[in-house]
Amino acid sequence: MSKEKTNQEPPKESLPTQIESAALSYYECTRQIAKAEDTKELLKKKLLFLMKEIDSGSYDVVLDENHNLKIKIKQVEVKKVDTDQLASDLGIAVSNANKKDVLIDFTEQGKLTLEQYKNYHYMSPEQRVTIRKNAL
Repeated sequence: MSKEKTNQEPPKESLPTQIESAALSYYECTRQIAKAEDTKELLKKKLLFLMKEIDSGSYDVVLDENHNLKIKIKQVEVKKVDTDQLASDLGIAVSNANKKDVLIDFTEQGKLTLEQYKNYHYMSPEQRVTIRKNAL
């Protein structure tokens, strides 16, 4: 046997194969992150419900000997759009009243201005849960 055959490296993956592999890995990571974000939102809703059940605005959970988790309910003001009224005024379905392309079409037609659109905005109180890690 010659030295060439014993010292040969295994064939490298082709560039298209590497690209496909990296793209599939990226897609899987993105999918897992989205699933984790959905799970986080569900857990926040559950915590909000449970905190209301015990009528508490804050709660501490021991994490380890040096840290705890501080769970708090906070009141926030959220800017919302009255899509029901906007849809009624424009004569469109409510489901279309928050689609950018539909609103842009009405703007281009001169049926809706930015000032008119701003009149449909209002502030709504909302409760949110925050969860923070704190040093003891």
